[in-house]
Amino acid sequence: MKRPYLAARQFEFSKAFEGKTAEAQKAFNQVVENVAKNAPAGTESAVAVFKSALASSQTAIDSAQSSAKKALAVAESNIAAVTEQALNAVATAAKKA
Repeated sequence: MKRPYLAARQFEFSKAFEGKTAEAQKAFNQVVENVAKNAPAGTESAVAVFKSALASSQTAIDSAQSSAKKALAVAESNIAAVTEQALNAVATAAKKA
């Protein structure tokens, strides 16, 4: 089944958003690395905790995005199945009439 126009646009928007998000994460990680390299002596443990928290938050975001994608795919599949069933029912009813 082909994607309807709006679904295709939403898909393109999602891909573009994911790309920009990845770019932003990469840039932010570079800033964190620069800050870590230039941190004053004695702050290594604080920097390590911050970097660990950042990694954990990025993992949580990735997991949430993955779950949202899966939920959207299931919803789209269910809507497509219901639409197909409805169209078949209408076609069957029209043939009987």
